[in-house]
Amino acid sequence: MISHSILLIINSFAKILHGCGFGNDVLQHVLNPLELKDLKDAIVSLDKENNVTKYLQLDDTDLHKTRVLFDALIAEFPRFAEYLGNNATIIHTPLFEKAVSLKCKEVMNVI
Repeated sequence: MISHSILLIINSFAKILHGCGFGNDVLQHVLNPLELKDLKDAIVSLDKENNVTKYLQLDDTDLHKTRVLFDALIAEFPRFAEYLGNNATIIHTPLFEKAVSLKCKEVMNVI
C-alpha cells in the first residue's frame, strides 16, 4: 500500500507551489502529460486508501465489515490481494475468519 504520508507530502507540495504564486497548472509545466495523469490517479487512489484506513478505525467495525471492505478494495486495486485477500499471510485461520464474518453478517441482518 502507498502510505498516507505520501499523500500528505503531495498535498504539502501543491500548497507550497500555490503559496509561492504558482497557479494550479504549475504541475503541467513540471511534468509531462503521462506523469501528470499518473500523479492525479495516484492521488485519487491514495484518497480511497486513506478513507478505508479511517473507516477501519471506527469502533463499530467488525470482521465482516472489514472483509467486505477488503474485498471491495481488492476488486478496485488487485495488487492488494497478496496482502488483504483470503489467502494472505495475515490470515492465520481462513476457516475461522470466514465463520466469524458470516456470524457477524447474520447478526447484522437480525438487527
